[in-house]
Amino acid sequence: MSDEEILAELRTIRTLLALDKEEQLNGFVDNHSEIQNQILDGLSGDEWSSIPTSEIADEHDVSNEAVRRRIRDLMDDRLIERQGKGAATEYRKTGILRAAELVSTE
Repeated sequence: MSDEEILAELRTIRTLLALDKEEQLNGFVDNHSEIQNQILDGLSGDEWSSIPTSEIADEHDVSNEAVRRRIRDLMDDRLIERQGKGAATEYRKTGILRAAELVSTE
């Protein structure tokens, strides 16, 4: 089986699993604050990146801690994951959110 065929099979499996849980997954996409949506929009599903906490806080006229709470809420919901500590902390979307986005676009 070629790499393309394997990827096509994996996409099919991912789609079927996502469709089986469509109602639950739609809740993951729809129930976020404006700050959380901005955080999610800035993250890739595959690559680790930092979240510009100060910039988001300034833009929404909230404290840095308020933005960090929204990040923790997203991690508690297992929608994003973290690696590193302090200034080297990076985040990315999890498979749950990618599946939810897949269902919401079909």
